[in-house]
Amino acid sequence: MSRPRVAALSQLFAGAAFALMLAPATQAEQTVVPLMSQSPQDQSIPRPKWGETQAKVLKQFGEPKSKKGPVGKAPYSYTQWHYDKFTVFFEGDRVIHTVLSHQPQSAK
Repeated sequence: MSRPRVAALSQLFAGAAFALMLAPATQAEQTVVPLMSQSPQDQSIPRPKWGETQAKVLKQFGEPKSKKGPVGKAPYSYTQWHYDKFTVFFEGDRVIHTVLSHQPQSAK
């Protein structure tokens, strides 16, 4: 290939790369739930506390609707148990976090 042709192709590829950088990002639909948007009465929903065992959670709240995990590789893997009003995150056998599920106004 001749030098002028290689230079022209190089400029073409550089221009195409620059144009791609300037192109707008692909748009996706996004659902936003504002932080602290749960009502105060939702905070009183009984849920597992940090450090409780899976056995205690099962005894107190019963079987979850679904389970996911473990996700990740030990020792940094976690498991999720999904209940109607909250999700429990376990590391190993212990609760590390609980998150309230979003409840639409009509479902409360």
